[in-house]
Amino acid sequence: MAIATIMFGMMTGVLFVDVPLYFNTYRQLQTVVDAAALAGAARLPEGESQAEAEALRVAKLNPLQGLEDGIEPNDLTFQSDSQSLTVTASVDVPTVFGRYLCNGQCMYFPVSASAKALPAARDTILVIDNSSSMTDLGNNRPMRDVKDAAELYVDEVEDFDSQSVDRIGVVTFNRTASERIQLTGKNDPGGFGAVKNEIQTISAYSGSGWNTNYYIGLKTALDEMEQRGRQNANKHIIFLTDGEPNLPGPTAYAAYDQYNPLDFCLDPLHASPPVQNACYYVRHGRNWYRVCPKLPSEQITDNMIGQQYHQCGLDYVDYMDSMTHGQIQRAKALGVKITTINIDDPSNSSSSHAIIQRLIKDREWDSGYLVYASSETNGKSYEAAAYDATTMATIYENIANDIHIKLVKAD
Repeated sequence: MAIATIMFGMMTGVLFVDVPLYFNTYRQLQTVVDAAALAGAARLPEGESQAEAEALRVAKLNPLQGLEDGIEPNDLTFQSDSQSLTVTASVDVPTVFGRYLCNGQCMYFPVSASAKALPAARDTILVIDNSSSMTDLGNNRPMRDVKDAAELYVDEVEDFDSQSVDRIGVVTFNRTASERIQLTGKNDPGGFGAVKNEIQTISAYSGSGWNTNYYIGLKTALDEMEQRGRQNANKHIIFLTDGEPNLPGPTAYAAYDQYNPLDFCLDPLHASPPVQNACYYVRHGRNWYRVCPKLPSEQITDNMIGQQYHQCGLDYVDYMDSMTHGQIQRAKALGVKITTINIDDPSNSSSSHAIIQRLIKDREWDSGYLVYASSETNGKSYEAAAYDATTMATIYENIANDIHIKLVKAD
């Protein structure tokens, strides 16, 4: 009777202690391999050994009930290639009551779990400023360097896209915007080769006047993303520009949008039609002058700025703010991440921008659009000098390798 009671007690212990311990350890172990596979797969662009090392590091950070030392290297096995990583963990957890039921033969129960991680689908649109200033360095630079860097981005994505889940589109913008190629993947007609070919056909805008219109570039990219972006894909806009925005302007300034939109504010005669792409600003000593053919030269004084031009300038910039910020909020609502690349060269800032900055006084000319766009949408902001082709290429390469990983059912 006593033996039967003891046996019943042991069996009860197995049922209410060992079995729950087994399932709890299994759940913990699955969490361990999930985290390890995700972390390791994110390092696959650096090589399989780096991916496996990162998976092991993350696995060891997670404690396991019943194992005092947690995961050890020999508890893990890996299967990896350049595209995916599978992590399998097998551990022996000491039994509490089970060992007494089988004469010491059941000291441990084996627990194993597996997880496989690979890149998630990406829909990416490259938005490239092709305003006239993109050739200011001569020899078609920095336009040529930007195209080469964007093509490198496509190559990097293609090398890692064995699952054929990535798509890339291209939009250019100046005064207006053009969708050069819609979202295109490996298996679409032309594949990534068509994307690279389209990038190389981009040329700088040759028209006159100011022509850096952030709003229309973002809007065109978001229109494509809204129409053709996949619900299960990570959506991403990579927005490159070399200058501060100066469009769009309020409807009241429409005639001036053909040339220099803020001439409406700075032109005391409000010439109609405005003088075509002819006015420029020069500084003599501490004074600024506006020089226009067919109109008398005029010193832009602080008094004139305060009385005649300041509110007009603020109205213009406020309108530009509302239009551009509206597209950034639209991206946020659509779940589109915006990464920005600014290749502006401060040493080449135009005198026009300098005088406009005086006109709007303490108001920032570009209102931090690029940083705002990236911070609002969980993207990143990069900067490079317009003449630094190497840094541009590195930025695009880093963005391409910043992959998003998902778990799939292990084989």
